[in-house]
Amino acid sequence: MTLSNIVSYISSMRGHQSRKQSAINKLLPRIEKCKRTGLLDLRNLNLNNSDVEEILKYVTKKNITVRTLDLRVNELTTLPESIGLLQDLKVLELAHNQLTTLPESIGLLQDLGRLGLAHNHLTTLPESIGLLPSLISLNLTRNYLTIASIQLYNERVVLIENQKNEEDLIAELQAELQNEQNTKQIIDDKVRYYTGNPLGQLTLEETFNHAVFNSLDQSKVPINIDNKYIYSLIGLLKLEEKYQDELPSIKRLIDHLQKIASERNWEIPDFVAEVAT
Repeated sequence: MTLSNIVSYISSMRGHQSRKQSAINKLLPRIEKCKRTGLLDLRNLNLNNSDVEEILKYVTKKNITVRTLDLRVNELTTLPESIGLLQDLKVLELAHNQLTTLPESIGLLQDLGRLGLAHNHLTTLPESIGLLPSLISLNLTRNYLTIASIQLYNERVVLIENQKNEEDLIAELQAELQNEQNTKQIIDDKVRYYTGNPLGQLTLEETFNHAVFNSLDQSKVPINIDNKYIYSLIGLLKLEEKYQDELPSIKRLIDHLQKIASERNWEIPDFVAEVAT
């Protein structure tokens, strides 16, 4: 394999779209079922924000009618603005995610009758929720909301009760800090495995770029695809793709929880702060 072949091969593999298309392909049976039933069941799949954005782009482009979208128990911190394009949506289930915000475009879902948002990290709600004409069921338990109620379009008032408290935040913050540390350790261990060196001060992307530069044969003589450097590059590539969304998402959630604690004068115990050191 020549230098130009390797560059072309790595570039094609590294394309963000190819990774997302692979994710779509794995979900095709569920999408095909949705064509028949109107239910797009995406529960408990560890989907992140960009995964859902790609899925919504796909079903919108294919003109697939989605009446119920079930995204419970995933890794979402928000929804893409494109959620507002699902004009036939009647039920949206988002419980047990990590939602910190919701887009105003949710107010475009004129047929939405049920919205499940329990067990997330919401501190505010978009005003457009109160403008949804068909909404009759709204579950907001176990968030960080401070308002006592919200009035829906039909003048029905939904009480906001059973919200998370200081003790809940401390437990969640500790868990996310530990999650961040574990993720960083996994990355460091795998970088050591593929390169023989620790990650150090470089980012994962910088490490990949450095490995590409060092492994390419500048003499342009043929290189065997089984070459250990190519194996390492592919391994680093997969590692970067896996964590390029996950680690920043964890960091954003930590920042969100720390901001809540600061705004409400909730004290973070030393043993929690020590997890991050």
